Amino acid sequence: MSLTYKIWNPAGNITALVDGLIWDLDERKRVNDAIMAEHPEVEQVGFLSELKNSSAELLMAGGEFCGNASRCAAMSLLDGHAGELRLTVADGAAEVACGVSEDGEAWSEIPLDSDKEMRKRLGGAVEVPLLGITHFLVFEEFPENAKEAAWKLIQKLDDGRTLSLGVTWVWGNSILPVVWVRAIDSLFLENACGSGTAALGLYEKLRAGKDVALELLQPSGDKIGVQATDETLRIAGTITLSGSFVV
Repeated sequence: MSLTYKIWNPAGNITALVDGLIWDLDERKRVNDAIMAEHPEVEQVGFLSELKNSSAELLMAGGEFCGNASRCAAMSLLDGHAGELRLTVADGAAEVACGVSEDGEAWSEIPLDSDKEMRKRLGGAVEVPLLGITHFLVFEEFPENAKEAAWKLIQKLDDGRTLSLGVTWVWGNSILPVVWVRAIDSLFLENACGSGTAALGLYEKLRAGKDVALELLQPSGDKIGVQATDETLRIAGTITLSGSFVV
């Protein structure tokens, strides 16, 4: 079976989106591994349905939520034109608004995990629960071996119920994110992270007690914006298409 897919670049967090949904987890993992073997720069793979009545579904390889993949889905489904749609995400657990603005930036809402509250954990890491992924914010200078340090922290803090976990170091207006996806056991030091950006935006909003709008520098050198208000948490930024392929 041949599948078509596009590779997108949202601020360096290279994302492959396959045309059509695959429900079987093992088959999604097989496709995920095949694409990453062919394109080592790819950090995540999602499966995207067609757009019908301004709605679609995005199913990530591990069932997790991915803010940058949601932005890529909006750019792909709207063919780069300004507009808005509804996207089912996080293995069907939520629906978010996403779209493309008049100035060409792709944006997505970020769903929250209503069952968990933000709290401080081991070593002072701040746990920020988003739906489909939980981020631990660490306010320290970036470590030399971030991937190894993140994995040690994840093993200590994992409660076994979240689809994916991220450790995001914060220093000034820069972040360094590492993300682990449970179902496919992938661990990436990412070149950019939408959910990590959103987690910091939410933290700053709750800490300041007012709406915030930030632009955060990603490891790639590009920026992703986050807006956190009482009504919404969303990320936005530019996206480019790297190419279309068949696997």
